[in-house]
Amino acid sequence: MMMRRTMMAVAAASATALALAGCSAPADDDSEGPTTLTFWHGYTEADGEVLDQIVADFNDSQDDYVIKTETKTWAVIDDTLLPALSSDEGPDIVAMPAERMPVYADRGAFVDLTDFYDSDDSNTAELAEQSVDMVTVDGTPYGVPTGFVPLSVFYNKALFTARGHRRVPHDLGRMGRGSEGAHGR
Repeated sequence: MMMRRTMMAVAAASATALALAGCSAPADDDSEGPTTLTFWHGYTEADGEVLDQIVADFNDSQDDYVIKTETKTWAVIDDTLLPALSSDEGPDIVAMPAERMPVYADRGAFVDLTDFYDSDDSNTAELAEQSVDMVTVDGTPYGVPTGFVPLSVFYNKALFTARGHRRVPHDLGRMGRGSEGAHGR
């Protein structure tokens, strides 16, 4: 049971590696005043309050853009993003777990950010390569990572050795096979 909880925690941690993705819906184009960009995110707990404060600080720091946040559950974002974008009612920016990005990128929902990553003005060269890989689909970056959570595996080495495993299990299948029959020990 402990092994299963550990694997679930690892899976949950990987789901929190998030990216901001530029959606293909056009931004409000007011000829006067700042450009308003709509930002959907699914942070509904204290993390949402922190993110909303970051956005408020950004809005207060300059006069060219206003980011308008819309907090939704992740399930609502999953259910409504594509239909909203196809009707030009979707967000300009969306935060989402990186593992969901390929579904939307494959359907043309995101903007190719290669030019942004190639720009000397962006600080993307300072990002960890692995975090950029998380927001890249088929060689094209579609997002900017907002966090990167290193993952760890915790296991009972003696138990795995006794079961004939000599190395750290490096995939979920080996982890599962190594823990079979070990419950209650």
